[in-house]
Amino acid sequence: MFRIFSKFLIRLTILFCILIIFTYSCKNKSEDNTLLLFGAYFLLNPAPVKTCETNPELCTLSSFSLTQATEANVWAGINHANNLFVAVSQDGTNRVMTSLDGKTWTARSASEAGQWLSVAYGNNIFVALSSGGSANRFMSSTDGIN
Repeated sequence: MFRIFSKFLIRLTILFCILIIFTYSCKNKSEDNTLLLFGAYFLLNPAPVKTCETNPELCTLSSFSLTQATEANVWAGINHANNLFVAVSQDGTNRVMTSLDGKTWTARSASEAGQWLSVAYGNNIFVALSSGGSANRFMSSTDGIN
């Protein structure tokens, strides 16, 4: 919805600019409307922005570098907030790992051995969700570590 609305605003701005250019050229009683035509052309046909959506060949993972997880678990969820990456796992001894830079990871113990699927951050607290384990299906931490 936002994308459609932003396209509408861009088109409206373009039409407003064309109206200003046209008004200015008519006000000066100029017979040469070359400036008006060039202005309208460049406003309606801006240079394309190269993104992954318009140029898929630009979207490669070649710039990513591999790093080792703390354990060979089934890592299911990750979040970055408060200058910390926090990842949770469905299995293994240590089911949480944290990193300051996304490259060097530190194993952390979960509050319980659940099948942790995702982690979120809000109101200065990390919250993880589990699909298995006992009745405690959530764990929370203010710092992502303890």
